Amino acid sequence: MIIKNNDYYDFEFSCNKKGKFFLFGEINEEITKNCLSWLYYSKINEKTIKNLEIIIKSEGGDPMNAFTICDTIDLLNMEIRTTGVGTVCSSALLIFIAGKKGERKISKNCQILSHQYSWGMEGKSHELNSIKKELLLMDERFVNHYKKHTNLDEKTIRKKLLCPSDVWLRPEEAKKLNLVDIIF
Repeated sequence: MIIKNNDYYDFEFSCNKKGKFFLFGEINEEITKNCLSWLYYSKINEKTIKNLEIIIKSEGGDPMNAFTICDTIDLLNMEIRTTGVGTVCSSALLIFIAGKKGERKISKNCQILSHQYSWGMEGKSHELNSIKKELLLMDERFVNHYKKHTNLDEKTIRKKLLCPSDVWLRPEEAKKLNLVDIIF
C-alpha cells in the first residue's frame, strides 16, 4: 500500500480525533503548538475522546516547550498515557514521565537519555551572571519535575539522572528509577 502525503495527514488527523498524538522529532514551538491544540481539542471533546495517549519518539529539544506541554496537561487536569518508541531523550523524557502513573509504556529497544540542562551562551560578564539565575531556576524545575513523577529524592535524582555526564538507560533501568511503568 502506498500512502500519499494527504493520506498521511488524514490518518494523523484521524488518530488525533481518536485520542492519539504523535510527538516525533525535535520539541520546538511547532510541535508544542500542535500538541497543545490537540490537548485542548481533546479536553473540549472529552465525552467522546477517551484514553488519551502521546506516542513519543524524540531526541529532545527546548525544555521550556516540554514544560509548556506538561503544564498544560496539569492545567487541563488530564490523564495522558505515554508510549515511548525509538528514542525518548532529554526534554522528551520530561513529557514522557508526566504521563499517567501506571500507564507509561516504553518499547524494549527504546533509547532513553536523561541529563542536566545545557545551554550554549556567550556574552559579557554581567550578561552571563544574569543568565546564571535562569540556569539555576531551570535546574530546580528539572529536579522538581523528576521528584513529582518518580517519587525519588533529590539526592538520587542528581546522582542517577541529572549527574554531570549523560545518562543512557535501558528500559529496565528506567523502570527501576520509576520513569517507566511498562516495557513492551
